[in-house]
Amino acid sequence: MPAVAGIARAIESIDRAIIGSCRWATVLLMAAIAVIISVGVFFRYVLNDSLSWTEEIAKYLLVWLAFVGSPLALRHGGHIAVEVLPNLLPARPRHLLHCLIFATVAAITALLAAYGYDLALNASGQRAATVDISLLWMMLAVPVGSGVMTWVAIGQALAAGRCAVEPRAPSPSTPPTGGGGSAG
Repeated sequence: MPAVAGIARAIESIDRAIIGSCRWATVLLMAAIAVIISVGVFFRYVLNDSLSWTEEIAKYLLVWLAFVGSPLALRHGGHIAVEVLPNLLPARPRHLLHCLIFATVAAITALLAAYGYDLALNASGQRAATVDISLLWMMLAVPVGSGVMTWVAIGQALAAGRCAVEPRAPSPSTPPTGGGGSAG
């Protein structure tokens, strides 16, 4: 099993870089949304002259925020989940169940990334209503975020699978259930 352990370590180091990028993107997107909304409120209620683009751009950034923030939630066990069955199982079957859950998440998000890419390409000819940008840029959030979630889910599935086969392997940083794991 040393080959599996080596692959898992390589994926984990790439995963850390990707998660770090998602963290920074999330912070920047939140800051941009806060500034844009504040500017919109200032112009509307203080200067009595509303800007037409603030609401639309904030919505597009919010879509990006959701898709860039989802891999963070997946990595740290922040998505909503029913934890009854995993909590009842002993360690090895619990890790196998987590491996199956993460593999399922990876398959679904890979499909979402593929269909999202088609969606983004179909939207490339459309323009936003208030600003002259292609909707491709807003729709790219779906394949980009889903692709990153797929990567994170594969890493988590390998880590959980490793724990199931190697009893002394370090436990994955978080289970795929909401709120129960440590942020690692």
